[in-house]
Amino acid sequence: MAYFSKLDSNNKVIDSIKVEDDVVTQDGSLNEEKGQAFLRKIFNEPDAVWKRSVKGMCLGAHKHGGEIFRKNYGGIGSTYDAARDAFIPPKTLNPDGTESTTVVFNEDTCGWDYPVSRPTEPANSVWEYGDIGGWQRIDEVSEGKTWQYNSTDGWVEVDI
Repeated sequence: MAYFSKLDSNNKVIDSIKVEDDVVTQDGSLNEEKGQAFLRKIFNEPDAVWKRSVKGMCLGAHKHGGEIFRKNYGGIGSTYDAARDAFIPPKTLNPDGTESTTVVFNEDTCGWDYPVSRPTEPANSVWEYGDIGGWQRIDEVSEGKTWQYNSTDGWVEVDI
């Protein structure tokens, strides 16, 4: 299957569709232009912008060992960056649904990194990141507690 992502005027992905390989294959390989022409014709949108995407792409790697292409899958809400020829996912959301302001863009993966890494202790814990308070452990009832990072002590549990 070949996947294509439809872009709006700001290069934001507004639709994603799969197309049979035989429709977009030319001389034994996938042809993006052939897929674009096919989609413009069937949707009767001659000016629509479609970019080929690869399902399973995430942060510069393929989850299942498939083709490495455009850093990330072009899912709805992602943005296509022509200069990088890559899809960039939306910024990470805080637990309250607001966009994180502390994540940092990673040029290598075209994804978003947290300013400090997720705690590794206790083992098998589930963590959630929020701009305010840093990482919070969510696999147990820990009302009023959050984990914060400081350069002296590392990860410490604090009352909020």
